[in-house]
Amino acid sequence: MNLISNLFIFECNRGTYMGCMKHQLFGSNKPWPLQVKFWDYLLLHHIEAGVLFGLWKASSGGKQNIIPKA
Repeated sequence: MNLISNLFIFECNRGTYMGCMKHQLFGSNKPWPLQVKFWDYLLLHHIEAGVLFGLWKASSGGKQNIIPKA
């Protein structure tokens, strides 16, 4: 059993922040989010406001196209 969780920092901006909060879903066009595992820790960095939001625990592993329009 792995007792150590990883920490992943996702980014948002004013155009994506509300969608992230509404759906409790973070995304990226990069491949690294597929490394997220159940119970890893997540933070959300608002790049325009310079604010770091968190702390969440992943409720699933990283996936692609969960909400295609998001």
